[in-house]
Amino acid sequence: MAKKMNVNLYFSSFSHVLSQETLLHTKDKSVQQIWDEFRKIPKVSGGTDYKQIWDYINMSPTRKKRFSLIITDFEWHASPERYEHPKNLYYAPCANMRWESMVDSAKSFAKSAQHGDPAIAQRLLGIIK
Repeated sequence: MAKKMNVNLYFSSFSHVLSQETLLHTKDKSVQQIWDEFRKIPKVSGGTDYKQIWDYINMSPTRKKRFSLIITDFEWHASPERYEHPKNLYYAPCANMRWESMVDSAKSFAKSAQHGDPAIAQRLLGIIK
């Protein structure tokens, strides 16, 4: 995606913790160069918590303006508390699981998060029509 858009991008990995944001210099690089740079970045692992991402984006006027993408397996449910979902945040599926299971998880996530963004299903790229 970075290659196709020919832009630099910010990357953070997340689990129950959010890693430090890193600028990946991907503009005008080959796919192999982009992959090599991406592989060098330490990544976190563990459980999933999107709320910390929403809060992180919403804390900064600059980040609120950026297009943000969470690449996820959708294995998380929003809590019933009120929150502000970032308007430029979208979700893309990625996991080693059956496609039908991914779609079920995405639908379950969208249903749990509707109170923060009634149109959240439209932010799930390639999942829900």
